[in-house]
Amino acid sequence: MPQSTSPLTRFIKILLVAAIVVSATLGWQHLQDPEQFPINTVRVKASYDHTDQAQLAEILTPHVSLGFFNLNKQNLKQALMDTSPWIADIKLNKIWPDILNVEIIEQVPAAQWEDKALINPEGDVFYVPSETFPKGLPILFTEEEQVPELLEMYEKMRVILSPIHANITRISASDREAITLTLDNGTQMLIGRKDPLPRLQRFVKVHPRISRPGRHAETIDLRYEHGISVKWREEQNNGSL
Repeated sequence: MPQSTSPLTRFIKILLVAAIVVSATLGWQHLQDPEQFPINTVRVKASYDHTDQAQLAEILTPHVSLGFFNLNKQNLKQALMDTSPWIADIKLNKIWPDILNVEIIEQVPAAQWEDKALINPEGDVFYVPSETFPKGLPILFTEEEQVPELLEMYEKMRVILSPIHANITRISASDREAITLTLDNGTQMLIGRKDPLPRLQRFVKVHPRISRPGRHAETIDLRYEHGISVKWREEQNNGSL
């Protein structure tokens, strides 16, 4: 027959369990006490190009005051992200016993999407106040879903044109995906849909023939199978190559 547990033994076991529970509760409360485990050092890494330092400090203060164990990194990250649309990401790292590292990563604009938004190097559109748009960015004109593809096209065309020191200020893709460029000298280039990169390479090869002192093209049409049409500015004659 199984031996029965005496009332005293059962009472001792209950006391032990209660003691463990109480100790764990008190220990957890001790860990959560910000006065026992405060965050004494906050290191912030940021460019502050489009991020306000005072505003960051205002957001950080109440979160940091919660202490090392009580600080919720996800809540703090979201609060910091909400301070500026220029913020692309935030990295938070707690280092025992009292350090919080904060890295603010701002968006880096590679181009502008019409007059609506900016585009980062990955082709992602992000919306910031228009008065904060950097000057001199190439401007892309297309549907939003086509922005990554057109940005990639722009980068390839920029490289092709670099030997003749021609810079693209605008690139557009119509509904039929016809490509049109505007260069920094005001020249408009009609490239069309078919083989846009080989057509542009062909233009670079014949560029010395149309690049002469006093000759400035208004429009260059590359949509021909085996040639290039040039419309000169008003004071000059039109012709073809």
